[in-house]
Amino acid sequence: MDEYLARGWFRTGQGMFRFRTMYLEGSLYPVVNIRLRLYGHQPGKSIRRLLRKNRSLFRTETGPVCLTPEKEALFQLQKSRFKGFLPPSLGDFFSDTPK
Repeated sequence: MDEYLARGWFRTGQGMFRFRTMYLEGSLYPVVNIRLRLYGHQPGKSIRRLLRKNRSLFRTETGPVCLTPEKEALFQLQKSRFKGFLPPSLGDFFSDTPK
């Protein structure tokens, strides 16, 4: 997967995609793939300050995906804020079967 990501592919759910152009809001735009080497990367002062603030406000949890009606409702409420391809539901995003 890392080789695909290095060549400009991206993952959405269980699918891998690569675009050279995107059509958004009635216009065609070129896609510029940017990849940042994370090994050894040090965020700048403003990002470090933001991370400290967020650590006091939020917690991070890892574990198996657990979809609930509340999480689906939040996804449906927030997805209109984003442009481009979005799956119709969280279940579609996390599905083992490509749609």
